[in-house]
Amino acid sequence: MPKPDIFSEAAESFRNYKERLDAYIVANDVSIAKSTLLLSSIGPKTYQTLRSLCAPALPSAKPYEELCETLLHHFSPAPLEIIERYKFHKRDQQSTESISQYIASIKSVSEHCNFNDNLSTALRDRFVCGLKDQTIQKRLLQENLTFETAANLALVMETATKDAAELHGGVTSESLHAVKTQNRFSKQKLSPCLSCGKPQTLRMLF
Repeated sequence: MPKPDIFSEAAESFRNYKERLDAYIVANDVSIAKSTLLLSSIGPKTYQTLRSLCAPALPSAKPYEELCETLLHHFSPAPLEIIERYKFHKRDQQSTESISQYIASIKSVSEHCNFNDNLSTALRDRFVCGLKDQTIQKRLLQENLTFETAANLALVMETATKDAAELHGGVTSESLHAVKTQNRFSKQKLSPCLSCGKPQTLRMLF
């Protein structure tokens, strides 16, 4: 397993970088001191930052976990719980977002909410309430489901809807409803113009 690239704050959080570095250590059964590996991997810019944070001691004099905590506090300070929960409860499925993408998103947003034992319930409630497809949403509201079962059922229903649309040549229930609505309005008898006696639509054309 190749060693992770040098840390770049613009590319990822230091939390993610540490997770990748830990995976490298386990996968390669690294026997050298983990702090030595960290210092040789993070790159010159991050090392200079770490050196300043550790002053007057040198980073090499500190254990691996302490060095990581120092960098975590600097690059990824703990966000405010109340703000993270506000973001979570406001997160609805976007118009161009698939259900699988929405699931991944609310899981990510919940990371710093500290729901603890209530995480599964919070995810289920946010997932069901935030769905854009009302047909799927109504189906999920009919039963007391867990987050996992609700997510799986929603994915199955989304796939079935797409497959049904393909079987019918790409005609969805939404597009069919739009066509019927347009035809209904076009057939309505419009009141004649008081001046010329023609239907109002024709009066606009001539």
